[in-house]
Amino acid sequence: MNPPMPPATPSPYGSYPPPYPMRPPTSSLAISSLILGCMGFLCSIITGLPALILGIAALVKIRRSEGALGGSGLAVAGIVLSFVTVVLSILPVMVAIAVPGFLRARQQSRLRASEINLATLDSAIYDYHLDHGVYPQELSQLDNINNVSSLSIDPFLAPPDNTFDYWTNGQVAILRGAGPDGVRSYPMETIAEAMILDVADDAPDDECLRYIYDPMNGIQSQGDLLYVNWE
Repeated sequence: MNPPMPPATPSPYGSYPPPYPMRPPTSSLAISSLILGCMGFLCSIITGLPALILGIAALVKIRRSEGALGGSGLAVAGIVLSFVTVVLSILPVMVAIAVPGFLRARQQSRLRASEINLATLDSAIYDYHLDHGVYPQELSQLDNINNVSSLSIDPFLAPPDNTFDYWTNGQVAILRGAGPDGVRSYPMETIAEAMILDVADDAPDDECLRYIYDPMNGIQSQGDLLYVNWE
């Protein structure tokens, strides 16, 4: 015969199950971080940066509370949103600073390449005149240098009409690049007339100088790159 079972101990809660443990309160800093992070899409860095600071402070406070505070997920969400809004705020500023510098550097590189090629061709034209007693009628006649076709490409012009201009009347030879503005300012005949008068005066005048690119007027200023040979 089995011994009798001891009487059941009555539950202190009567017939109800024991209560669930109380949920810790949510950190107000975490809530504020999330709200400000969401507002950052409208207010940019004005609320994005405070959201970042409050989110970090909320995480530190929650971890130190040892379970007495909740809301770490809200704090992390606030930090992520603040990062996004801060980056979106700074990115246009960085682009505005970097792009003009990049374009200026590319323009200066083209200008340097154009000046080097023009100087090389100008020197070849001078040597050709010394050897033959006349200026070449076309750049393709230069037989004292290699790669004339590649040296004749103007980096400021687009194909197919992207070669340096050349003009000669037998006594004066003019080589022209479009310059940084990418525009041939005047017809070669107009420039040649001014240059011939300038050679006759043996001094540059305003009529001649207005055709010439001046880097002091800015990288995009008007004017052509001109190289002149005369007898």
